[in-house]
Amino acid sequence: MLKRISSKLESIAARAPKDLARPLTKTPDWLQKPVAEKLLNQMLCQPMAEGEMDFLEGKWLEIRVEDLDYRICFSKGIRGLEVDFDAAADVSICGAFNELLVLASRTEDPDTLFFQRRLRIEGDTEIGLNVKNLLDSLELDVLPMPFRKGLEKSAQLVERFS
Repeated sequence: MLKRISSKLESIAARAPKDLARPLTKTPDWLQKPVAEKLLNQMLCQPMAEGEMDFLEGKWLEIRVEDLDYRICFSKGIRGLEVDFDAAADVSICGAFNELLVLASRTEDPDTLFFQRRLRIEGDTEIGLNVKNLLDSLELDVLPMPFRKGLEKSAQLVERFS
Protein backbone atom coordinates (compact mmCIF):
# COMPACT_ATOMS: atom_id res chain seq x y z
CA MET A 1 0.00 0.00 0.00
CA LEU A 2 2.77 2.44 0.98
CA LYS A 3 4.70 1.56 -2.17
CA ARG A 4 1.65 2.31 -4.33
CA ILE A 5 1.09 5.67 -2.62
CA SER A 6 4.77 6.53 -3.04
CA SER A 7 4.61 5.59 -6.72
CA LYS A 8 1.52 7.74 -7.24
CA LEU A 9 3.16 10.74 -5.51
CA GLU A 10 6.27 10.35 -7.68
CA SER A 11 4.10 10.31 -10.79
CA ILE A 12 2.32 13.48 -9.71
CA ALA A 13 5.61 15.21 -8.86
CA ALA A 14 7.15 14.23 -12.20
CA ARG A 15 4.16 15.70 -14.10
CA ALA A 16 3.85 18.83 -11.95
CA PRO A 17 6.10 21.19 -13.95
CA LYS A 18 4.41 20.26 -17.23
CA ASP A 19 0.93 20.51 -15.68
CA LEU A 20 1.77 23.95 -14.29
CA ALA A 21 2.92 25.10 -17.73
CA ARG A 22 -0.19 23.86 -19.53
CA PRO A 23 -2.19 27.11 -18.92
CA LEU A 24 0.44 28.88 -21.03
CA THR A 25 -1.01 27.11 -24.06
CA LYS A 26 -4.43 28.64 -23.29
CA THR A 27 -3.20 32.18 -22.56
CA PRO A 28 -3.83 34.57 -25.48
CA ASP A 29 -0.78 35.59 -27.50
CA TRP A 30 -1.47 39.30 -26.93
CA LEU A 31 -1.10 38.71 -23.20
CA GLN A 32 2.00 36.50 -23.44
CA LYS A 33 3.89 38.71 -25.89
CA PRO A 34 4.79 41.67 -23.61
CA VAL A 35 5.70 39.39 -20.70
CA ALA A 36 7.86 37.15 -22.90
CA GLU A 37 9.58 40.13 -24.52
CA LYS A 38 10.34 41.76 -21.17
CA LEU A 39 11.70 38.51 -19.72
CA LEU A 40 13.81 37.66 -22.78
CA ASN A 41 15.23 41.19 -23.03
CA GLN A 42 16.05 41.20 -19.32
CA MET A 43 17.66 37.78 -19.46
CA LEU A 44 19.63 38.49 -22.64
CA CYS A 45 20.49 42.19 -22.15
CA GLN A 46 24.22 41.55 -21.68
CA PRO A 47 24.66 39.32 -24.76
CA MET A 48 22.55 41.84 -26.73
CA ALA A 49 24.75 44.76 -25.62
CA GLU A 50 27.88 42.80 -26.56
CA GLY A 51 26.55 41.98 -30.04
CA GLU A 52 26.27 38.26 -29.31
CA MET A 53 22.66 38.25 -30.53
CA ASP A 54 23.34 39.94 -33.87
CA PHE A 55 23.02 36.57 -35.63
CA LEU A 56 19.25 36.79 -34.96
CA GLU A 57 18.75 40.09 -36.82
CA GLY A 58 16.10 39.41 -39.43
CA LYS A 59 15.98 35.73 -38.42
CA TRP A 60 13.38 33.91 -36.31
CA LEU A 61 14.22 31.34 -33.65
CA GLU A 62 11.36 29.03 -32.69
CA ILE A 63 11.14 27.17 -29.40
CA ARG A 64 8.70 24.29 -29.93
CA VAL A 65 7.36 22.39 -26.92
CA GLU A 66 6.07 19.33 -28.67
CA ASP A 67 4.17 17.63 -25.86
CA LEU A 68 2.26 20.85 -25.09
CA ASP A 69 1.70 21.73 -28.76
CA TYR A 70 3.17 25.17 -28.03
CA ARG A 71 5.57 27.38 -29.95
CA ILE A 72 7.10 30.80 -29.50
CA CYS A 73 9.40 32.61 -31.91
CA PHE A 74 11.75 35.49 -31.34
CA SER A 75 14.08 37.67 -33.35
CA LYS A 76 16.39 40.60 -32.74
CA GLY A 77 14.70 43.80 -33.82
CA ILE A 78 15.32 47.51 -33.43
CA ARG A 79 13.84 47.59 -29.90
CA GLY A 80 15.54 44.39 -28.76
CA LEU A 81 14.13 40.89 -28.85
CA GLU A 82 10.68 40.66 -30.38
CA VAL A 83 8.23 37.80 -29.90
CA ASP A 84 5.84 36.43 -32.51
CA PHE A 85 3.76 33.29 -32.25
CA ASP A 86 3.12 32.91 -35.99
CA ALA A 87 6.50 33.75 -37.54
CA ALA A 88 8.09 31.45 -40.09
CA ALA A 89 11.09 30.11 -38.20
CA ASP A 90 14.59 30.03 -39.67
CA VAL A 91 15.69 27.63 -36.94
CA SER A 92 13.80 25.60 -34.35
CA ILE A 93 14.77 24.06 -31.04
CA CYS A 94 12.30 21.27 -30.43
CA GLY A 95 11.64 18.88 -27.61
CA ALA A 96 9.43 17.82 -24.76
CA PHE A 97 8.65 20.30 -21.98
CA ASN A 98 10.80 18.54 -19.38
CA GLU A 99 13.83 18.50 -21.68
CA LEU A 100 13.49 22.20 -22.49
CA LEU A 101 13.02 22.91 -18.78
CA VAL A 102 16.33 21.28 -17.81
CA LEU A 103 17.97 23.15 -20.70
CA ALA A 104 16.58 26.49 -19.51
CA SER A 105 17.48 25.80 -15.88
CA ARG A 106 21.02 24.81 -16.80
CA THR A 107 20.70 21.61 -14.74
CA GLU A 108 21.82 19.61 -17.76
CA ASP A 109 24.49 20.40 -20.30
CA PRO A 110 23.05 21.55 -23.67
CA ASP A 111 25.49 19.32 -25.58
CA THR A 112 24.23 16.28 -23.69
CA LEU A 113 20.60 17.07 -24.46
CA PHE A 114 21.29 17.53 -28.18
CA PHE A 115 23.71 14.61 -28.58
CA GLN A 116 21.30 12.24 -26.81
CA ARG A 117 18.59 13.52 -29.19
CA ARG A 118 16.41 14.62 -26.31
CA LEU A 119 16.34 18.02 -28.06
CA ARG A 120 16.68 18.78 -31.76
CA ILE A 121 17.78 21.73 -33.84
CA GLU A 122 16.00 22.03 -37.18
CA GLY A 123 16.54 24.53 -39.97
CA ASP A 124 19.54 26.83 -40.29
CA THR A 125 22.20 24.90 -38.38
CA GLU A 126 24.58 27.87 -38.24
CA ILE A 127 21.99 29.90 -36.30
CA GLY A 128 21.23 26.80 -34.21
CA LEU A 129 24.89 26.42 -33.27
CA ASN A 130 25.05 30.12 -32.32
CA VAL A 131 21.97 29.62 -30.12
CA LYS A 132 23.50 26.56 -28.44
CA ASN A 133 26.73 28.46 -27.76
CA LEU A 134 24.75 31.37 -26.37
CA LEU A 135 22.85 29.00 -24.06
CA ASP A 136 26.19 27.66 -22.80
CA SER A 137 27.22 31.19 -21.76
CA LEU A 138 24.02 32.36 -20.04
CA GLU A 139 23.79 32.96 -16.31
CA LEU A 140 20.49 32.47 -14.49
CA ASP A 141 21.15 35.18 -11.91
CA VAL A 142 19.87 37.83 -14.36
CA LEU A 143 16.34 36.39 -14.11
CA PRO A 144 13.82 37.75 -11.62
CA MET A 145 14.21 35.78 -8.37
CA PRO A 146 10.69 34.21 -8.30
CA PHE A 147 11.05 33.06 -11.93
CA ARG A 148 14.55 31.70 -11.34
CA LYS A 149 13.53 29.80 -8.19
CA GLY A 150 10.46 28.35 -9.92
CA LEU A 151 12.61 27.25 -12.84
CA GLU A 152 15.20 25.64 -10.57
CA LYS A 153 12.63 23.83 -8.39
CA SER A 154 10.73 22.55 -11.42
CA ALA A 155 13.91 21.25 -13.02
CA GLN A 156 14.88 19.52 -9.76
CA LEU A 157 11.51 17.74 -9.73
CA VAL A 158 11.94 16.65 -13.33
CA GLU A 159 15.46 15.35 -12.71
CA ARG A 160 14.52 13.59 -9.49
CA PHE A 161 11.58 11.71 -10.96
CA SER A 162 12.76 11.12 -14.52
